[in-house]
Amino acid sequence: MAPVRQTVDNIELGQPKSYSFLYFFELVATVSPMRAHYQDPAQIRRRRVEAGLTQKELARRARTTKSHISMVERGISGASAPMLARLASAFGCEVSDLMPSSSEAASS
Repeated sequence: MAPVRQTVDNIELGQPKSYSFLYFFELVATVSPMRAHYQDPAQIRRRRVEAGLTQKELARRARTTKSHISMVERGISGASAPMLARLASAFGCEVSDLMPSSSEAASS
């Protein structure tokens, strides 16, 4: 993962000079060549929508924040093993159901 300082130096001129922690977090996460998580973000979002849950309601059931659910669904942040277990419990499925299929995993 690129150091934050190096990433900030590459921002186009005209960007605001004060950056929030979330801005840095999202910026570094999107430019990082490494994937820090193994769950399938699209699968998590699909299951949430199929269950008729909002991000806020899923966050409450999984004992996390709406922001974290949003970042996991967008692939910006990964979910820890305990978080994946809580998500699976909220969806009524197995943790393995939240992972990419074996064909998707082989192609990445």
